[in-house]
Amino acid sequence: MSLKHCSAVLLVLAAAACAPATSTTGASSSGSGTASGGQNSSSGQSSGEVPQVDCESVAGSFTLCDIQNPASNNNPGNGAEVTFPDPLVVTLAPFTLSTANGTVVKAFFVAEGQGGPYRGALVRGDGAQIDALNLTVGSRLNLTGRVDEFAGTGLSTETQLLFIGGTVVGSPGVAPAATPVGIGAFGNDAAAEAYEGVLITVANVSAIRFDSGAIAEFGAFRLDGNLLVDDQLFRYRAGIGETFTSITGFLRYSYDGKWSLLPRDAADVVSSGNPLTPRPTAITEIQDPANAATVPHCLPTAECDPLLLTNMVVVSGVRVADKDSTGKSVLFSVFVQDPTRLDADGQPLPYSGIKLTFSRTQAISNTFTYVVYGDTDLPDTRDSPTTWPQIGDVITVEGTAQEYFTNSQIGGVTRLDLVGSFPAMTAPSGVINPKPKSLTGESVLAGLAGGRHAEAMCVDAVSPGEDAEQWEGVLLKLENVATTLACVPTASASTSPPDCIQADFGYFQVTGGVEIGTSQGVFFADRCATGVTCTCDGPNLLPPARNPDMTRSITKTFTSITGIYDFSFDVFRVNPRTEADVVVAPQ
Repeated sequence: MSLKHCSAVLLVLAAAACAPATSTTGASSSGSGTASGGQNSSSGQSSGEVPQVDCESVAGSFTLCDIQNPASNNNPGNGAEVTFPDPLVVTLAPFTLSTANGTVVKAFFVAEGQGGPYRGALVRGDGAQIDALNLTVGSRLNLTGRVDEFAGTGLSTETQLLFIGGTVVGSPGVAPAATPVGIGAFGNDAAAEAYEGVLITVANVSAIRFDSGAIAEFGAFRLDGNLLVDDQLFRYRAGIGETFTSITGFLRYSYDGKWSLLPRDAADVVSSGNPLTPRPTAITEIQDPANAATVPHCLPTAECDPLLLTNMVVVSGVRVADKDSTGKSVLFSVFVQDPTRLDADGQPLPYSGIKLTFSRTQAISNTFTYVVYGDTDLPDTRDSPTTWPQIGDVITVEGTAQEYFTNSQIGGVTRLDLVGSFPAMTAPSGVINPKPKSLTGESVLAGLAGGRHAEAMCVDAVSPGEDAEQWEGVLLKLENVATTLACVPTASASTSPPDCIQADFGYFQVTGGVEIGTSQGVFFADRCATGVTCTCDGPNLLPPARNPDMTRSITKTFTSITGIYDFSFDVFRVNPRTEADVVVAPQ
C-alpha cells in the first residue's frame, strides 16, 4: 500500500529507523506453498506501533525494503524498473490472479532475506512467463520488475511488482517463516503497511459480524481488530464468535481500504472454539415476512448465518442463473418445496417454496458432480441424475437466506446432498412428494396477477396481486384458464414516449391477469430469433398476426398450466417446466 494518499501524520509515524529485525527460519513444503517451522520475531508488533526498520540500502540499487518502506530515502517511486541486488525467496508458488479475454495473469509472493517488516511483496505478470520459471516455495529468484502502486478502483494502493524477467538461482531452499503481528496493528495503516506482502501470523483472535450483520462478504470473514480473512487462496467458513489460536497468511491491501489476510490452506487456520454450525430451518421461516427478524436476509456476495434445510423436494430442473465474462455458466438455480408444509390433499401451503442458487465450485455434494457439458451453456444432457438435481429428488441443503432484487432465495450454498427420490428411489421416511397447488376461478387467480415493471415515460408500475408474495417459489397449477393477452410487452427505458420500446419476450397473460413466463425454458419457440427485437405492436408483430396457431394466441383455453411461480424484475410469473405442464383444452 502506498501512503501517498494517506495523511501526513501516518508518514511521520513511519519515519523512525533502527536495526533490522532478527529472525529464525523453519522448513517449508515445496508443493502446496505452505511453510512450516519457527516464526520471525520483530518489535512493535503487539500494538499499532510502526516497526522501526533499517532497509540497509545498497548504493546504486534498491532493496525490497526500499520499495515497501515509505520512510526509506532510497525509495525508487512508482513505475521504477528495479533489478534486485540479491536473490529474493519465493514464499508462495504462482497462482492465477485473474483471467479475462483469454489473458491469464499469475502472481506469487516473495521475501527479502529472512522476511519480516517491509520485506515481502506480491509479484504479478503474464501467466506463461511466470509458469516457465517453475517456481516453488523456497526458490531463489534474481528478479527484475516494475514498481506498481496498484489502485484497482480505489484511491489508496497496494505496492506490487510487475514481472519483467527473472532467473532461478540454485535449488529451492528454506522460505522465511511467518512473522507474528498483533491484531492492533490493523487499526493503524502505517503500522499494517509494514507487513504488506509478508507472511504473517495473528494470534488469539475472534470472528465478528460485518456492520451489515453478515458473517461473510465476498467470501471473507472479519476479525476483531478490523482485519479480513479472505478466500483468494483458501476459504475457511468461520462462525460468529469463533475463536482462533492463530491464523497465518499473506497480508494484502484491497482497493476498498481494507487489510486482508490470505491463508494458504487449512493448516493455516487453527480454531479454538465456536465453529460455524448451520441452523435447522423451514422454508416458511425464510419466505414469510413475519419471520424477517428471526431469519435475516443478506444481499448476494454477503452471507448471513448458515441455514440447514432437511429433506426438501426438488420441483424444477436446473437452470443457468449467471455466466462469467466469457459466457460460461457459473451459477445455477433450482426450486425446492418443503414437504412438511402441505394441506390434507398434499398440496403446498403458503410460503413453502424457494429458489436455491449454487456454484459448482462451492456446493459440495455427496452425489451430484455438476458437470457442465460445454463452455457456454447447459445442453439437454443436464437431465443426468448423477450430474444435477432432478425433479422429485429429496435433498438436504446448507446455505444462507438472500434477497436478490427483492426476490428471496437460498444462496451461498455449501452443501447439497441427495437423500432420496420420487419415484425411482426410496424417499426418507415420512417425506411426501408435494402436488402442485391447484388454483382456479377469476377472483382467486386475480390474487396472482403478475404486476408491471415501471419505466420512466414509458410504463407505469402496476402492483402484483395481493396473494402473490405467499406463493413465491411454489409449484402452482392454474386450472381452466384462457389467454386474455397474447403478448405482454416488457418496457425498456426511454427519454420520451415515442422512444418507448415494449419488447416481446414470450410472456402472455391468462385469466385473472396471471402472467405466464419462460424462465424454465418453455415457450422460447414463441420468441424472436436471437438479435431480433420483437414487439407486441410493431414491424415484428407477434401473435396472432404472425402465427395464429401459437400456444399463446388470444382466447386459447387451457385445461391447466403448471409451473414455478417466480418473481423477476418486479413481475410475478408462472413458469412451466416442460411442455407437459401446458395442457391445452379441446378447441
